[in-house]
Amino acid sequence: MNYDETAPFDVAAYRDAQKALPGADALYRLLLAHIEAALPQGGRVLIVGAGGGREIEALGGSAVRYEMTGVDPSADMLAIARRYAEQVGASNRVQLVQGEVPDVSAPPGGFDAATSMLVMHFLPDSGGAGGKAAYLAAIRKRLRKGAVLLHADVSFEDHAAFERAKPAFLRHARLAGLDKDLASAGPKAIEGLPIIGAERTAALLTSCGFSEVDLFYAALWYRAWVAYAA
Repeated sequence: MNYDETAPFDVAAYRDAQKALPGADALYRLLLAHIEAALPQGGRVLIVGAGGGREIEALGGSAVRYEMTGVDPSADMLAIARRYAEQVGASNRVQLVQGEVPDVSAPPGGFDAATSMLVMHFLPDSGGAGGKAAYLAAIRKRLRKGAVLLHADVSFEDHAAFERAKPAFLRHARLAGLDKDLASAGPKAIEGLPIIGAERTAALLTSCGFSEVDLFYAALWYRAWVAYAA
């Protein structure tokens, strides 16, 4: 698949579209806080879905030195990530790989941390090579034991829960400054995605080699978990 020709959103509008995510700045600040707490002396971080640069911007701007490997299937999105690496002065600590998790070679001993932010909800909940379980297992395979994973997804239990949250999401997006079309783009895209609930997400993380799975962020249909490589 060519992810630049079939992107799930307008790449040029990526940063504006993220304003619709309630508490987006707090989410990425919490991501940094978890990684700094787990790795106060620095370490090697795998960033899955690195295109767009939010994680690189957060980690690259830290006073703690992190070596980052970012992977994303979209060349256009990786170009944005590269610009943010330059802006925070982290270009010499960032390696970008166009592809998917299996295309990344782990460093000796494995990565010390990984982030998976708003990626897995695009994948089917199946046992196939392109499914959610295979995705999480591929991340776990590249981590050392005890490494921390920060994982965020669109997550809700059923379509009724999604519909109940939609009016607040749309109003929040408009309050954040998005026009009507951009505000409504998120819910329209989500309706066609293979979304799973929090219980299923925690079960997948556990079955794929992670332990101590805790929810640390929830805002409307967005959820984020911290877990550790068992």
